[in-house]
Amino acid sequence: MKMSQSAGSRQCRDHNLNHNLPAKEIKNESGIKIAASSEKNFCPGKITLNKSHRESPLCSGVRDGGFTMLEVMVSITIFSMVLIAIYSSWSAILRGTQLGHAAAAEAQRGRITVNALEQSLGSTELFLANLRHYAFMADTSGEFASLSFVSHLPPSFPGSGLFGDQSVRRVTFSVEPDKSGRNQLVLFQRPVLEPPETATEPYYIVLAPSIREFKAYFWETNTHEWVEEWLWTNRLPRMVRVELALGDPKRGRIDADELISKTVYIASTAIPREAQVPANRGGNRPGTPPPGTPPVNNPGANPPRRP
Repeated sequence: MKMSQSAGSRQCRDHNLNHNLPAKEIKNESGIKIAASSEKNFCPGKITLNKSHRESPLCSGVRDGGFTMLEVMVSITIFSMVLIAIYSSWSAILRGTQLGHAAAAEAQRGRITVNALEQSLGSTELFLANLRHYAFMADTSGEFASLSFVSHLPPSFPGSGLFGDQSVRRVTFSVEPDKSGRNQLVLFQRPVLEPPETATEPYYIVLAPSIREFKAYFWETNTHEWVEEWLWTNRLPRMVRVELALGDPKRGRIDADELISKTVYIASTAIPREAQVPANRGGNRPGTPPPGTPPVNNPGANPPRRP
């Protein structure tokens, strides 16, 4: 049975009276002697086992210097709550930073893609005498559009440093799946005048590693409206409108603020064959009759022979 500190202190005061009583042995329940004390110094709340044993709190009135189990449990609980709050804040900051970096990278890729489309479409070339090399091809029958044409590209165009002086190249914008099956917008480039024996795989750049939409519309000058198909490889549309949306296709529906739209005006026109191949092809000077034409009778040119 536990005894309060006040009761133990009062008992100590009652037993510490000035009585001259003989020393008394104190034994435990097993009969083993554990201490010897006189009656006047005996205190039921203060039993000294050895010299190094401290006084019991019941007699000294001073609390021992440790923590109770309840205090330890409360401290651990509070510390755990603080750690959980810090981890939650850190996780939220980390997720926000990652989303911000992803959004910035996506916006930058969108600007690069639109700039590449604008530069290449704005400097398109088409020579009808070499139509198999300069044909303007557009395929919009599938889920994603595909554009292929010849353009006179500026030095700032992506990949121009690898081609040197070959500024006239065929460029192709196409959506291709990567190794994981994710759709990505790829830019292919190949010089127009590359010899067939040295032809290699076209150089490509991944403009957008994840794309959700890529469509193209063409301005028809005869009907004055936008059409989804361009069937003429020997004609250039007056304008081309490109719409694309980047990001993971799992997002679902494309919102209006996620759609990037750009209208490019094509200032060039198809060069007719007559302008590319002159009528006196073959190296003849102007005014010189073609080969096989009988000579004109000119007395001054052929003087008569003397007999």
